[in-house]
Amino acid sequence: RVLHGGRSSSKSWEFAGRIGQIAQEYQTRVLCVRRYQNKIKDSVYTLIKNQINNFDFKGFDVQANCINHANGSEMVFYGIERNIDEIKSFEGCDILWIEEAHNLTKEQWDILEPTIRKERSEIWLSFNGRFITDFVWQYFIVNTPEDTIVRHVNYDENEFISETILKIINNLKVKDFESYQHIYQHLLHQN
Repeated sequence: RVLHGGRSSSKSWEFAGRIGQIAQEYQTRVLCVRRYQNKIKDSVYTLIKNQINNFDFKGFDVQANCINHANGSEMVFYGIERNIDEIKSFEGCDILWIEEAHNLTKEQWDILEPTIRKERSEIWLSFNGRFITDFVWQYFIVNTPEDTIVRHVNYDENEFISETILKIINNLKVKDFESYQHIYQHLLHQN
């Protein structure tokens, strides 16, 4: 599953809420990664924790570095750059969520994809693309693999967008239309 698009489109919030819902209903092992992560607060940990609270999901135990559920569900968070060997041995993953996937390299993908081998497991990617030459753009958007669901989403589809960010977006649209298109409409540059 691939969600890509401009900033403020709630791609990450959507995945975080869905993961919370699935983990509450079914015993699920979730691996959440991003290329660069120095601290847990750099991960989607806070988003998932907030969505658990927003939807009033029950049975979760939010710990300092992981989130578990009474039914045996667990969510763990890693930075790929420094932990790729540890991730390679991660067994029984139901969902791999790659946040800020535009930073993913082919070499990292070649390690991650075979790690997700459990029957009916899924890989989710969310990103605001940068360049059409990026590995993720070429692999998932230009040459979309079979059985991949891709959705382009922008801020104008976010029903929870704040008035504050709308003012910022509209101001940029007037002052620098090209930057507006790249940041909020997800129109990519050649590189």
